[in-house]
Amino acid sequence: MGIGGGHVRVALGFGGGLELVVKGRQQHVEANVPLEDQGKADVSMRAVVAYVRDQLVEKPEMFAKDEGVRPGVLVLLNDCDWELDGTLDARVSDGDSVMFISTLHGG
Repeated sequence: MGIGGGHVRVALGFGGGLELVVKGRQQHVEANVPLEDQGKADVSMRAVVAYVRDQLVEKPEMFAKDEGVRPGVLVLLNDCDWELDGTLDARVSDGDSVMFISTLHGG
């Protein structure tokens, strides 16, 4: 939606067990992340993580740490590791996809 729409539509995915802490245990969610700045058509990953933490996760401590995600959570922005694109400062546009995958497993 971008400028004028007030939000960015993002396809969110959860795997590796993280879907168990999402409300309704959903693996895929279409989210409308509020714009941080009404003059821009995109949002930062910081805003996406905050949206997921505050709106979708039943136990935020299992997902987030400070402004980011907990260690052991792989984040893919359009199928690319977010660390290659600026982590929390990476920009997310309408129609982008973000996948959160837990890489930690008990045993």
